[in-house]
Amino acid sequence: MISETIIGIRFDECGAHGIVHHSHYNHWLETAQFDLLKKHGTDYVSLLNEGYYFPMIRLGVDFVTPAKLGDEVCVRLSIKELGRVKIVFAYEIVRTSDQRLIARATSEHVFLNREFKPADIKRAFPGLYEAFLAYVQD
Repeated sequence: MISETIIGIRFDECGAHGIVHHSHYNHWLETAQFDLLKKHGTDYVSLLNEGYYFPMIRLGVDFVTPAKLGDEVCVRLSIKELGRVKIVFAYEIVRTSDQRLIARATSEHVFLNREFKPADIKRAFPGLYEAFLAYVQD
């Protein structure tokens, strides 16, 4: 399964030439992650309130073609690897008007408790872990 999040390009995300600055792509990836959590009945704030953190430890982005002011993009999120402590998200960002690939990305995260020690997501949130299994792609 793939989760899709639509994002409209805003003026403040672009440089003088109307092309999105690379620093904004991570915001879009995080928005897609938050949407995935919402689709399954939780959010990042709830995880924090329960004493769990989900920090990113690695990010890779391959830029294919620029996104521009006025574009609308779709962030397609799947899961490349799902462990009990670590998760690797995979993304494709495409322009909605022509389905042209803008970028491919991966982000690696670990699940930590309030002491910043590794935590078992399957044990802490079994329903969310089961839901994530549907997004695992080979």
